[in-house]
Amino acid sequence: MRVHRFQFIHLGCFLTLMIPFPVLSSQDEQGVWIDSHIHLFDPGIEDFPFPPKQWEAIHSPHLPETFRNISSKSGIDKGIVIEASPRGIDNDWTLKLIENEPDLLGFVGHLDLKDDDFISELRRLAKHPKFLGFRQRSSENPPFDRPDVLEKLGAVEELNLVFEVNLGKYPVAELSKIAERFPELRIVIDHLGHVNLPAAQDAEFIRERFKGLGRFPNVYCKLSAFYTLSRQKPVPTTYADYKAILEPILEEFGPDRILFGSNWPVSSLHGAYEPLIKIMKDFCEKHPELSTDLIFRENTVRAYFGEKE
Repeated sequence: MRVHRFQFIHLGCFLTLMIPFPVLSSQDEQGVWIDSHIHLFDPGIEDFPFPPKQWEAIHSPHLPETFRNISSKSGIDKGIVIEASPRGIDNDWTLKLIENEPDLLGFVGHLDLKDDDFISELRRLAKHPKFLGFRQRSSENPPFDRPDVLEKLGAVEELNLVFEVNLGKYPVAELSKIAERFPELRIVIDHLGHVNLPAAQDAEFIRERFKGLGRFPNVYCKLSAFYTLSRQKPVPTTYADYKAILEPILEEFGPDRILFGSNWPVSSLHGAYEPLIKIMKDFCEKHPELSTDLIFRENTVRAYFGEKE
């Protein structure tokens, strides 16, 4: 039996945080905007693997209040936290960190589909009302044709959790097979599919990159990591600069399956937070089928919590 995660989260947060969740579709909170991709970490924790020491500018604790101090100035009200560590212990640390933070809607942890204890660990984490799913890193290169991997992805679908993909060197054709085999498994592709700005000048390259993933209604693409993918210094900061990436992605996934994420605080290594919001606003203004409500809220709620039952 498939778990209705949306209903469970609503009940869990009502009991523990005393707020109806998600309240984002209510009449009172139509203006709420969400950053769907932030990282929280504390390098002071022993052996915490992030960030690399060469990223000196962010080699300090980045905690909920750090994010609020930055995001509130740009009209962003809430965030979704994405794993910053492959260690299982850090999944628990992050969930503990955000469990009483109503502005942080949930956490996508790190799990590896090749691990024998994947399903047991997934079920354990899923008991926490703010656990939204897991991210598999491209460097881990999961063998999607293995029966045990398919069984694990079936468990993710059953629990109504998200499979987040840092595309990188992922076998995209295999990912298409997963999207088709598990039609209720919501798949979120990070960071513009890792299409960098120089490569985006070739529209055919982008079509080849996604290989038709947009035809699956359960696949979403996150508009994030602009500065990193620009491959430029200083980084470009306008919609016109990124149009070559954004237009084909809109064509591929449509207006209902693209969502904003900043990749903060990694983004701050290259540029300020505010221009990222302006890029999205200008993107919406150029396309009548888009709106800031879709980009900053509705698509994020749909991707991470599913349709309201």
